[in-house]
Amino acid sequence: MLSCRKPLRRRRLAVELLETRNLLSGTSLVATPLNMLAATVAPATSPAVTNPTIVGYIPSQIESAYGFNQLTSFATHSGSEPANGAGQTIAIIDAYNDPNIVGDLAVFDAAFGIAAPPSFKIVSQTGSTKLPTTNPGWDTEISLDVEWAHAIAPGANILLVETTSDRWSDLLAGVDYAKNQPGVSVVSMSWDVSEYRIETGTDSTFTTAANHSVTFVAAAGDYGSPPEYPATSPNVLSVGGTTLTLGAGGGYGSEVAWSDGGGGVSSVEKEPAYQDGAQNTGYLSSPDVSYDADPNTGVAVYDTVNDRYGTGWEEIGGTSAGAPQWSALIAIADEGLAAAGKPALAQAQARLFTLPANAFHDITSGNNGTYAAGPGYDADTGLGSPVANVLIDDLVNGVTGSPTGVSNLHPHYFQFYAGAGNTVYTVAGPGFISSLPSAQSGRLSTATSRSLSTPQADVASGETSRAALQPSSPSTLPMTPFGSSDCDDTSSMNSPANDSTDGSTGDAVIDSSRDNANEAADDQAIDVAIALLSGRKA
Repeated sequence: MLSCRKPLRRRRLAVELLETRNLLSGTSLVATPLNMLAATVAPATSPAVTNPTIVGYIPSQIESAYGFNQLTSFATHSGSEPANGAGQTIAIIDAYNDPNIVGDLAVFDAAFGIAAPPSFKIVSQTGSTKLPTTNPGWDTEISLDVEWAHAIAPGANILLVETTSDRWSDLLAGVDYAKNQPGVSVVSMSWDVSEYRIETGTDSTFTTAANHSVTFVAAAGDYGSPPEYPATSPNVLSVGGTTLTLGAGGGYGSEVAWSDGGGGVSSVEKEPAYQDGAQNTGYLSSPDVSYDADPNTGVAVYDTVNDRYGTGWEEIGGTSAGAPQWSALIAIADEGLAAAGKPALAQAQARLFTLPANAFHDITSGNNGTYAAGPGYDADTGLGSPVANVLIDDLVNGVTGSPTGVSNLHPHYFQFYAGAGNTVYTVAGPGFISSLPSAQSGRLSTATSRSLSTPQADVASGETSRAALQPSSPSTLPMTPFGSSDCDDTSSMNSPANDSTDGSTGDAVIDSSRDNANEAADDQAIDVAIALLSGRKA
């Protein structure tokens, strides 16, 4: 039994704010690794682990609490494969070198019966094998990130990018290298800096070419409010913190907001469209989601470089614990999408805001000193922590929020996902055409005839058509993405003339698979969306 020790809370590294310069210099900002030691040390109680020096929650406990243990397999063309991140690469960006990480990961895996990753590659920020020097403040961060990304998605490849230093320019260089590597579908970042007034110029770092879908995941911070960057970038999935208590059977018990969890409203970044309907401050709210982070309910980490207790084992918390595990969750979802012949998630944070409420544990109590958790989305714990088996299934199968599937509600437009095709469509209100990038755009007209190519030519009849869509790129649409809920079920958007002659309303059903099972829900989505846009009741 290890004796109780005082928490070794990391001293926050100084950040030099820019004065009147317009560009960041290589030495202007220094990032902080976001991990903390537990205030008390107690051995894990799982009967599967007999080593009394292991402290903190172990993988099987976290998997049970968040539903990862209920994942089974994904159907493939040749049969099925385990839902474990296979075929995906998680890129982890950290500063300095951990010379023992390969051996430490092997000990961690052996303790919990986890197979080694299919591939574990360590490179510098330029991709070379000449690695940087060691820094005792970052080795624990590296151990935490690598061990727990691998624990949750053991079938995924790991690419560890060790940057020359914790200077901002070096870490961003590491991100830039990682995101361009073949096979990388998620990038994990467990570090932050204070927001700065020209950070929007850095947001493009967290984007990729259209043919390479990547989600960027960042820890929201361990210092309460205000929120920190890059978690406040609209191009990043921000992970906040909770205090997780296990139930009597070892599964999910309860969860409250962690008192030091990073969160709040950005002072720089404008509110992204995907947060419309969730909050209305006009500025981005961080975090998007949350995960266990309290160091007193931390996770077991094996690190022999900075071995504080002589056993290698430590209980570590901080939002650093959540970022790699959410990255692993995204990797598993991307595996499922690949098995279904679909592209990986690009900036998954937008997609998460469309999911049904049962995909998350809604955190409704606790606060970080400034912002409090409450029902639904909040600036302390975001949408909540994952119900992984439900959430991943929804992401893979294109499920959207109850009751209608309408997302990103806005006074002038709405967005929805078209069936299994996972394509985002945007419909705008009268007189407004959405200019959102990478979206099929359309508008509502007051007509009974609904022409895909020229809805503006429809003859007004005093009623709002259900969905007169004008695709911005018709050739990119699925073969038959639109159907009709007419009683004869023969009118389709491929022959809209039928709708103008048969007296029906010609409700457009967004169902790329053309099965009729989803028509009622899609029809309801259109009804509600039009009601919202026209200001009347559904």
